[in-house]
Amino acid sequence: CTCMPIGLLKFSINLSSILTILLALFSFGVTFFGFANSDIWSDNVNSRNVILYCLLGISAGLLLMGISGVIGAMRKNVCLLTVFSVGTVVFLCIFMAIAIISFVFPGSVFPDSCDNKVWAPLIQR
Repeated sequence: CTCMPIGLLKFSINLSSILTILLALFSFGVTFFGFANSDIWSDNVNSRNVILYCLLGISAGLLLMGISGVIGAMRKNVCLLTVFSVGTVVFLCIFMAIAIISFVFPGSVFPDSCDNKVWAPLIQR
């Protein structure tokens, strides 16, 4: 019977979409925590705002992508499922590039040590 693999595919798309929505909500929480406690972790206002607004944009993109995956799987809409699939691949590539850059060039991503006055209040919490 061919209905079992299609049901399994729909379940896996729904599960990954829900996980994407949960990741987006967690990212929103981290962003709002960063806005609320922004005086603790960075002295440079411009770089702090750029980082937080980029994280806010990424969170919104993840949320829209997760919603398109759930709606696309429920309605069997190929366009929404394509948006979800392409978005998943794009975000995966972006996150992998950030991880590779942070491992290859750790001095440019993390210029200061953890005993700096910027990181000390966060570590002591």
